[in-house]
Amino acid sequence: VTVSEAAKYVKQNTAYFCRVFNNIKSISRSKFSFCGALFGGAYLLYRKMYKLGAIITSIEAIIMILSAYLSNYIASTPAFKELYEAYNSYDVNAIMSSLGALSTQEVFVFYLYSFLSIASIVISVLIGVFANRMYFKHCKKQIIKIKNSNDNQQEFDKAIKQKGGVNTPLA
Repeated sequence: VTVSEAAKYVKQNTAYFCRVFNNIKSISRSKFSFCGALFGGAYLLYRKMYKLGAIITSIEAIIMILSAYLSNYIASTPAFKELYEAYNSYDVNAIMSSLGALSTQEVFVFYLYSFLSIASIVISVLIGVFANRMYFKHCKKQIIKIKNSNDNQQEFDKAIKQKGGVNTPLA
């Protein structure tokens, strides 16, 4: 895959991606993608990585729905009010006694809510770290597929314009 083919496929922000792709190919290093970290699955869908974008977006949606449900449960349960007051006062003894006063189900809900918050952050960071590398592999695979299915340059150019670029409405 040549640089010009990659530039035709990427379309938006070609200068950035050409540098990133060159670094990935030559020294196996990539940049952190702040857009990937901030927008997660939507960024992958925007860059036409549909399968991975759908999976990540689904995981993010499940985490958001569960977090909202658990947050509502925590806010409506009086036992958690004492725990929040202990957290706000930074009193470790009060936090431990508040946790001890909770039922097993309430402790599970509290830790599950905390786990989901951490999982959301971890997913964002991982996407930020690996988004450019995933996009590089995606571009390379798609360009090779387009090359193999089109015989002449005109058909190749038409196909690469159609398959490449970004999908703004979907994101």
